[in-house]
Amino acid sequence: MCRRLFQKGFASLLCLMTLLSIPVFAQEVDLSSYKSAFRDKLIKAFKFSGQGKVHAAFKLESNGSISKLVCTERGQSTANAESVKKLLLTCQPFAPAPTKLLKKPYVWFYFNWKNDLYSVSGPYFEETFPNHVVHSVL
Repeated sequence: MCRRLFQKGFASLLCLMTLLSIPVFAQEVDLSSYKSAFRDKLIKAFKFSGQGKVHAAFKLESNGSISKLVCTERGQSTANAESVKKLLLTCQPFAPAPTKLLKKPYVWFYFNWKNDLYSVSGPYFEETFPNHVVHSVL
């Protein structure tokens, strides 16, 4: 299409701008899709009952495995925190992070559930280990 526009001398600048914006848009969609797929994998395996509010933080390695995993509930190690830890370990390996996230290898989530209702917030990516998350008393 752009070739025809160039041949006819119409809107060459517009065509060039369109071509340049495609990779940027595709990268943003890929990042969003990556985060959704990451979260969806955890939600699919999420099978907890009762009530819990657990923060989880870890380092995502280049091969998709996780290390430095810490899970806490209100800043403490609890049975719920251990359950979330097992969930994360069972779900690995995850897809390797997109290029845009390579400088942010630390990931955190917040799991909140009560009976059949649940919420999984994240993944959030950071450059350093998110100590503020795992020491949260919320």
